[in-house]
Amino acid sequence: MNDQPYIVPLNFGYDGHNLYFHTAREGQKIDMIRTNDTVCFEFDTAVQIVPDDTIACKWTCRYKSVIGFGRIGELKIEPDRISGLNQIMKHYSGQSWDFDDRILKKARIWRLNIEKITAKQSV
Repeated sequence: MNDQPYIVPLNFGYDGHNLYFHTAREGQKIDMIRTNDTVCFEFDTAVQIVPDDTIACKWTCRYKSVIGFGRIGELKIEPDRISGLNQIMKHYSGQSWDFDDRILKKARIWRLNIEKITAKQSV
């Protein structure tokens, strides 16, 4: 830690204003959040290599990317936790789910309130 950047791939959900994700009960992510709740996130999508048959330095990529900043906090009230988990599941499955108490007790659910966001797309 010690003010060192830390990058973690995560499954997430998005409600148009906030990102949601889950963690185990303890770990390095949680230690870092306790120290500083200000975070940066980044996503890439639609990445495609564009080769050039004759010049190496003409190779490029097509992509869409998003970079944002915000503050993160844990969701502690059960309806909020269930809603956060469902944002994650809707992102990947397109539907809402019911969660049993065993799952809810095992996971910590977090909301990242997005304060600044930028995006870029290659042409």
